[in-house]
Amino acid sequence: MFNWVLTRIGEFFSWLFNWLWLLGRAGSWPESDPLVPVVIVFSVLFGSACLAATIAELRNRMLLPNFFLGFALPVAYPVYAIFGLKKRITVSSEDREEVVMKEASAAMNMQMDIMLQKRELKARGIDPEAATFEDFEALRLEKEAAAQAAEAAMVALEEVKAANNTGINRAFFESIAVDSSGNRLGPYLIIMKDGSEVTVNSIPGVFDDLASCEVAGRDGKTRTIRIRYDMIAEVRSIG
Repeated sequence: MFNWVLTRIGEFFSWLFNWLWLLGRAGSWPESDPLVPVVIVFSVLFGSACLAATIAELRNRMLLPNFFLGFALPVAYPVYAIFGLKKRITVSSEDREEVVMKEASAAMNMQMDIMLQKRELKARGIDPEAATFEDFEALRLEKEAAAQAAEAAMVALEEVKAANNTGINRAFFESIAVDSSGNRLGPYLIIMKDGSEVTVNSIPGVFDDLASCEVAGRDGKTRTIRIRYDMIAEVRSIG
């Protein structure tokens, strides 16, 4: 609203100044009228003030201080505002709230990660309060190795699916059973054609028509089952 008023005032004095200038060009300059110089001076002052305020608004600055500076320093301050005032980047309340929420979420995730690490150390018989840097580093390296193994298994699955058009067979299971170093890969989720699902920890044996898979029983003990390839609909890596 304030900027609209300033714009209208600036337009009025600009029109008045141009009208007086045209009168002077036409030879009808009312030199005897003492108000003419006053009108010219105020036209320049208000035009300068309105221009400075408009530039300030475009640069996300306060209007009133720039308006009065443009009035007190006609022409000079608007020129300075055009070349000297940098645009101020404003952050909305929604953006500030989003930043605060992200920082709070990162802090909570960090606290949760530390708590999980302490719980893991405690499960291994290590006092979390007396744990050394080497204990936490070993835990981190184990997690990284597990993540890399899961990623390698996923890559192997995708590569085999893309290159092997014959479906799930011995070659497919041989490619996902072990990595290039001979280490067993897994776990996997095997979806059968009848809709049932089997969680497989590893694949110790691969044969022509079936594969032997290690699964965890309800009692927590590991047992080996055999699954025929023609009964399998899909195999997914569990990260």
